[in-house]
Amino acid sequence: MFWPQVLRGVAIMFCLLPPTRLALGALAAARVPDASGLFNLMRNLGGAIGLDVQLFTHRPPGVSDATVEAYLRPMVEKAAFALSTNEAWALLAGVALLGVLLVPFAGSPPPGSDAVANAVNAKVSR
Repeated sequence: MFWPQVLRGVAIMFCLLPPTRLALGALAAARVPDASGLFNLMRNLGGAIGLDVQLFTHRPPGVSDATVEAYLRPMVEKAAFALSTNEAWALLAGVALLGVLLVPFAGSPPPGSDAVANAVNAKVSR
């Protein structure tokens, strides 16, 4: 199994070199690292999506819609939970940022509030 794997790996590299060269060849040297990472991400993501779409659009005979739904439901629920959690944290971060931005507009305490502060300090000092 070693030599077939070596042959397969070499063949894949020869298939990946031309599109990579076309995508990154015209860029300045300083931009190549970022572009290479983005190119690899898109290549891997495209391959994964392509395989998944092919699996569900050309499913084997005898696989029902209920089976596909049972397979997909946990993945969709997990993704929805992750997205809703991210949105909730983003909302909380926005509210906290708004609070921080409003601090300069809080103003000074009204006169006569020293009595409340003195009462609080007296309780704390006991």
